[in-house]
Amino acid sequence: MGSRALIDAQLIRHPGGDLGWLERAGQRIASTAAEAVRAMQPARLELACDDHPLLGSLQGVDRPPVVKDPFLFVMRLVARSTGQTIATVVNWSDHPEVFGRRNTQITSDYPHWVRAYLEKRFGGTALFFGGSIGKLSPLGDQVSLLDPGTGKIAEDGTWRKAELLGTEIGRLAERALKSAEPINLDSLSIQTEIVFVPMHNSPFRAAEAVGVFAGRKPLYTNGQLDPATEERDLPDVGRVKYPTGRQFILGLGNDEIGYLIPKAEWDEEPPWLMNAAKPWYGEINSSGPDAAGAILRALVALIRP
Repeated sequence: MGSRALIDAQLIRHPGGDLGWLERAGQRIASTAAEAVRAMQPARLELACDDHPLLGSLQGVDRPPVVKDPFLFVMRLVARSTGQTIATVVNWSDHPEVFGRRNTQITSDYPHWVRAYLEKRFGGTALFFGGSIGKLSPLGDQVSLLDPGTGKIAEDGTWRKAELLGTEIGRLAERALKSAEPINLDSLSIQTEIVFVPMHNSPFRAAEAVGVFAGRKPLYTNGQLDPATEERDLPDVGRVKYPTGRQFILGLGNDEIGYLIPKAEWDEEPPWLMNAAKPWYGEINSSGPDAAGAILRALVALIRP
């Protein structure tokens, strides 16, 4: 059995889901949202954007297409009654994964230090949201941070590198807010679209078959729920009802689909992209080569007036 098949089999046999924890987390999120609604007050909105050259150097990309979104967007909400900061919101594109896959501790990674810096400087609550992340990552030596305490480059995958990165983004957010513009809003317009992405990844179908998704990510065909299955034997798993429909919704979050790879750069067999020694992580974890096109067409339809 190949390494990929072995990993897939391990995931299917040991999905690791804790439904009780998920239920408690959902309840806490809902109660926190309700508490926030009760605490609402009139506020002044300030928006800022920065494209400092340092931002791009803090983003690493290890595979084509090499695309970066270095813009840092910051929003501040100031109470009209007191002039005090209610909240600052930072939106930047870089995976919170300084610690890498070997980390087993629960942590918010470098955004913790972004929040800590801004809350100390401005007060209120600071929030961090990832932007158009793509393959952008702080991992590896592409992103180097000088530790002023030692005079050396901070070691990759460490708390110190995460602290230095988060603090730097906090400083750049503060810099952006110095030129923030007040915005007067009387309404917000939100456009949404349900997108069905072709599902090409057979291990994901296997995961659905053995209940890893617990019914939360059902199979669709042509926009309709598709109960079609067939009996199949999966290595190291046994006989299961394997979904056979043609489309699937799979997200990293509630409505997030990751690993959108241009079809022209998609490889299913060697030689791999850039003559790599093994398949790329993106292809292994993507829903398929047609996902990027489906998302792009939906975005064009939403943006078009």
